[in-house]
Amino acid sequence: MGFEVNPHFLLAVASFLSGIRDDTDGDRIGPFRITQADWNAQLSDPTFDNSLIAEDINDPGMQCLFAAVQTRRAQDKLVTALNRFPSANELYAEWPKNPPLAAGGLQAALNNTRALVLPAVEAALAGMDEGPIGDINLSSISAGPRLDNAKLIIKAFGDAGYGKVHQVAALANAIAESNLKADANVNNALEHSVGLFQLNMNGGVGAGHSEAELLDPARNTLLIIAKANSVHEFKTAANLHDAVAIFVRKIEQPANQAGEIIKRFAIAQKFVA
Repeated sequence: MGFEVNPHFLLAVASFLSGIRDDTDGDRIGPFRITQADWNAQLSDPTFDNSLIAEDINDPGMQCLFAAVQTRRAQDKLVTALNRFPSANELYAEWPKNPPLAAGGLQAALNNTRALVLPAVEAALAGMDEGPIGDINLSSISAGPRLDNAKLIIKAFGDAGYGKVHQVAALANAIAESNLKADANVNNALEHSVGLFQLNMNGGVGAGHSEAELLDPARNTLLIIAKANSVHEFKTAANLHDAVAIFVRKIEQPANQAGEIIKRFAIAQKFVA
């Protein structure tokens, strides 16, 4: 099964909850500290292909599967509510929720597990560096404004001289940033990020542009293309993984870039025909 959740998030949660230990703490069991009652409540869930049994709670591998399912459900709920992908702290607050995070959130756990996850990422990606791809398959996006925006991004990057790997990398990043919703708008003390590529008006690519301008999907896309044009490594990326990774590190520049590369590469692969 593929759940398109960030493995670094799962590793950090296990680290925060148990120190990634396969033991018990009162009635809380295993690396994800799941109670038997919570586990048993999912035994008839068809997501697990009716293969989950009560005793599986003691299997760390099955706990990882259980955690991935719960995380995906929490992620889907938050994407709908927020019009963007949630942060690690927002996702934790939806699942597993308890115990609540301290003031520093998951950052310490993410930092502590980074050295563990990066070798696994390299191993997973070994041999997966696609060359130039053929047609872009958009069948996973339902007809409507999101599909229109996906086509707009692909055409705009194509018109700017970028190949298919670059178009797909841009599309995956827009999905991660806004879920292809042109009206996505995050305005808080840290940022005022607007539109398809969540261009930050407070010192980012969106600086010097009005909110109304950034809410225009065509203008939002042209601004991110202008940023991409300044990044030589992106223009010369020869495979999908490199294009996604460079877009994350040099163009979009979100927090937790290692984890975001994993997530956005997984999104990009859905569109490779």
